[in-house]
Amino acid sequence: MLVTRSFFALALVLAAGSAPAVEPAAPVAPGIDLSALQYYASRHEMARVDAEIKRLRALHPGWQPPADPAAIVLSNGAAEEQPLWELFGADKIDELKAEIARRRKADPTFAPPDDLMAKLALKEAKRALVAASASNNAAAAAAIADKTPDIAAPDDLEASWLAAAAYARTGAMAKAMTIDRAILTEVQDPALRLATVRKAMAYLSPADLQTLLAMGDVDANGRSEFDVVSLELIRQHVGRILAGVGADDLSAPDVKRLEEAAKAPSADPADAALLGWRLSQKKDWAGASGWFDIALAGAPDPDKAGPADAKVALGAALALRGSGRLPEAEALAYRWRAKDPALAQLYFSLVEPDLIRAKPAAVAPDRLEKFSAAVTQQEWGDGAQALGWYAYNIGQLKPARAWFTKAMAWQPRDSTALGLALSLQRLDDRPALAAFLKSNRNLFPTLANLARSAEVAANAGSGGGGAAAMMAALAKRKDYGGCLAFAARLEAEGRLDPPSTEQKGWCLLGLNRPQEATFAFAVARGSAATRTDSAYGEALALLRAGHSDPAERAAGSVTLTSQRRSEVAFLALSVRATTAFDQEGYEATLRALDQRRALTAEPRDLAMLRGWSLYHLGQSDKAREVFAMLDQQLSTPESRRGLSAATATPGR
Repeated sequence: MLVTRSFFALALVLAAGSAPAVEPAAPVAPGIDLSALQYYASRHEMARVDAEIKRLRALHPGWQPPADPAAIVLSNGAAEEQPLWELFGADKIDELKAEIARRRKADPTFAPPDDLMAKLALKEAKRALVAASASNNAAAAAAIADKTPDIAAPDDLEASWLAAAAYARTGAMAKAMTIDRAILTEVQDPALRLATVRKAMAYLSPADLQTLLAMGDVDANGRSEFDVVSLELIRQHVGRILAGVGADDLSAPDVKRLEEAAKAPSADPADAALLGWRLSQKKDWAGASGWFDIALAGAPDPDKAGPADAKVALGAALALRGSGRLPEAEALAYRWRAKDPALAQLYFSLVEPDLIRAKPAAVAPDRLEKFSAAVTQQEWGDGAQALGWYAYNIGQLKPARAWFTKAMAWQPRDSTALGLALSLQRLDDRPALAAFLKSNRNLFPTLANLARSAEVAANAGSGGGGAAAMMAALAKRKDYGGCLAFAARLEAEGRLDPPSTEQKGWCLLGLNRPQEATFAFAVARGSAATRTDSAYGEALALLRAGHSDPAERAAGSVTLTSQRRSEVAFLALSVRATTAFDQEGYEATLRALDQRRALTAEPRDLAMLRGWSLYHLGQSDKAREVFAMLDQQLSTPESRRGLSAATATPGR
């Protein structure tokens, strides 16, 4: 059953806050214009016949339509108007206007039917509404809908949808909801009802959408006709969580609903991928890996796969790496490496550490062959450099020279130039070394140290700290991989002195490998020349690894400058606060934060910890003050989420 335009007009007026006065029923008019009714019936446009009958009944209470509207015999005047109706029905608006103008010119007393002119005005308003919406002018579209309330009617759902969207986008949410509710009340076609809700998803809030979803018909099994939309809302919710613009407050029923959809026979692999990414965000690598396996099961071979499939493969490989299943992660990343640069980089990162170790273990031939082929195919400069250092450190100097030469051609950099120079020196190819140093010493600062000496080994030996200086130069340019490769070469030759060992620790810290850095600094502390700086480095590495007490003991074993002593103290208290928070020790978190704040200003990340600790201790009022201050300084999703949580929870 279709609702009349007058119903929609009344609903919109009520939404705006006022209602038309109720007038007593008018007597049946002696003459009722039935031309539109007869025209629609003759064309078998039954939906319009029904709408016209309802309109006439609203205008003339008590009127009854004829049994066969198509057989209506029109008066001569009405018959003369029939061509006008035909032009209107054929949507020949310009021709209709021209014909009306012609008749008025020929007969100044001619007046087209009021109904026709009203319908013409409505059609032109709809055209203007469509044009305004197409140009994203929501304000103009809303103004047209306000001026023409009849424009929103279920016999033209396109106009109703556009009007609702325009209202919502200009802040008139009540009017938008009125239109959408009226459609769902009157329209019975399931496809049109579902389309209405889907369109509303673009502009309604989750709460308003739930109001519309509650209007869905429920079958005998308790399933709503809008269940598919509810699932889409869950997907959108997870998407916001993954994008960091919403809290991970997904309810258990919603999680179960998405899991059931992901396991259904006709499931979209994207559902399983969403669950995998969500668990990856929680660092539940094993759970994430299971969902990514399901998502990948339906993916085509990499050669035929698209970007979305490659992202699933990336998620699966990252989950395998997080689970410690490194060989499986490497195999998957290798298989998909050509489909996404992130997968290629992940594959490289899984192989490269085994190639640049100080004393590399033998790499399986098939693994080395695959990596070498991938490096050559994609012309990876970093990969070629890693192969060069691996060959160099196991004494294969000619392959080392070849790989360093390729790396220089693909991605020239200091550490690669150093590797090639050292390879030439070890091969005793003095002419090639001299020519290389002469043409490249001004391009790569690391080579300048080598070029100052007649023998590369003299500059790389323990005397004068030349090796440590070169490693420091690499670290300054954030070439930590080259720095460690050089350290590996020195260690293989038995010439890794304390200054170089200390510098190795700093390079390991640059790669965020604090456990290894701690060991390097501990070794370097054995020398009086490097004891103080190494103790400081060891303290920082221990703090990076989350060990505050051992860090303070390391720092206390030597005499540090006041600046370094303060830095260690601040970081130690930060680590204590973070560790306590992760263990849900919120009171201990606040104690550590208070001690730190007494010494120096509190950074934003620790202020967030303070706010959430107060919140979890039930002190929502104080938490709200913290989050409000942070949000005023810089409004972010994190500050808004904290402020919302603290505001919604009564505190003491």
